[in-house]
Amino acid sequence: MRDDPPRPGGGRGRQGPLPKRWLGLGGTAGLLAITAVVVAVLARPIESSWDDAELRGPALLVEDVRRVAANELDGWVWYFPHRLSDEQVKALAAEVHARGSVLNSNELMASAGGIRLGFESGTKSAGRYHLSLVGNRTDPVRINDMRVKVVERTPPPTDGTLISILSQGGGATDKVVADLDGQDNRVYTTKPRATGEPERTSPFLDEHSRYAVTGEPLPFEVAATTTSCWCTWGIEVEVTHGDRKETVRVGEDASGAPLQTIFAGADLHYESECQISLVNGEFINCALVSAGDPAEIARAAGGVYCRP
Repeated sequence: MRDDPPRPGGGRGRQGPLPKRWLGLGGTAGLLAITAVVVAVLARPIESSWDDAELRGPALLVEDVRRVAANELDGWVWYFPHRLSDEQVKALAAEVHARGSVLNSNELMASAGGIRLGFESGTKSAGRYHLSLVGNRTDPVRINDMRVKVVERTPPPTDGTLISILSQGGGATDKVVADLDGQDNRVYTTKPRATGEPERTSPFLDEHSRYAVTGEPLPFEVAATTTSCWCTWGIEVEVTHGDRKETVRVGEDASGAPLQTIFAGADLHYESECQISLVNGEFINCALVSAGDPAEIARAAGGVYCRP
């Protein structure tokens, strides 16, 4: 008869069933080993879930929304829903001149009831806002899509007063643009053309991946354009975190004012329209210039001119 193989530790014998006490010990050891593996595998997700439980609320937070202070296409144009008297315009012109810069006069114009206007190449008016997003989860939150949604649409205003210093030119910059007048309200990238409107390429987030993380603001410059309305609008941002989808909506800036775009086309005529000069603090009434008033035209020789 063939000998049984040697047992570890010496001796011979048949390898039959182990005693029950060994089965118990072996089962306990195996269970401990399996438990250790499961804990090791699940430790990070459990920790992440606990951390996320502390980060309550939506997966994406809006850190800041503010109107963009200046853009080379915008010039410096303010719309006042009420008509300003010549004395009021004169006082504003003198104060702007004293400050020496239009950028130092934004707060002055806003406090007087003005609304800053913006423009795109060609005939489009634009409301341009800086949007800063941060993630509210331990892992990055993916930005899937972004669009604008019109909240209210009314005809562009023709009453009130328009005050401006016109831009001396400037080229297009990289930005995210949405059209308030069309059916497609997703945000697009644009690139300049030699003439005419900038060319819309493709939805920005179809070409670019963007993730928001905690503590690191993710900035966007969103311009919403129109050729036909005074529109208030909001921004909708679609995000995913793990297998969850959410939509974050933004409808006002940090001051509580609604996001808005006001069309100010060349064919619109206001109750009063004035241009002011930084050179001498002078202003002219463009309606009187158009009517051929010699005194107003003489004043325009001081470097003030009306928009075409």
